[in-house]
Amino acid sequence: MCDFPDHAGLTEQDIVEITTRTRALPGHWSVFPHVNFSGEVTLLLNPVRWEEEDRAILLQRDSEGIKVLLSEGDDVVLQGIVPDAAGAVEIAARAAGLGVTSRSWVA
Repeated sequence: MCDFPDHAGLTEQDIVEITTRTRALPGHWSVFPHVNFSGEVTLLLNPVRWEEEDRAILLQRDSEGIKVLLSEGDDVVLQGIVPDAAGAVEIAARAAGLGVTSRSWVA
């Protein structure tokens, strides 16, 4: 029997807010949802300039909050854990090399 985690994963509200905030970032970004076998969603965020590179920013929710991970090749490094979508997108922007804060790009 499989044991599933007791956390809900990213909510529909998380996904909508992360997508909206990511699309407001400078430059062009792709937002791609990945659904695993248990129905949990991981969002993959990529600046278009990374299109030909083996890099991605991954967002997942667990019992601690939203985890922001940077995947480069075979390495996955935790960038931070925050309670909300705004903080997650801000960390994602920094991981992508943007020197911005949420107040500078969200109306």
